[in-house]
Amino acid sequence: MPLNTDMKFKLIMIDNALVPAVLPQIWSEQEEDWIVTGEDNPVITNLKEMDEYTQLLTTADNNSGEALSILESTVATMQSLIDNSIRE
Repeated sequence: MPLNTDMKFKLIMIDNALVPAVLPQIWSEQEEDWIVTGEDNPVITNLKEMDEYTQLLTTADNNSGEALSILESTVATMQSLIDNSIRE
């Protein structure tokens, strides 16, 4: 990925101000430029079979459940620390 080639963007109007919005894009080594992706130019994937895709989604789902449990525990610990520090 190049550091000296600007990504593509467009200006959109939000609350009467023009705001730059970075478009979804991938780097093309062949063209040495960013290629905007979308409905007419979807991101290329290398999934060979539906089973591979299903396994990828299952793994992501399993990992997110574990991460959510850790996050819930961390938030509970932080809340306890905050509650205890306010009382002192």
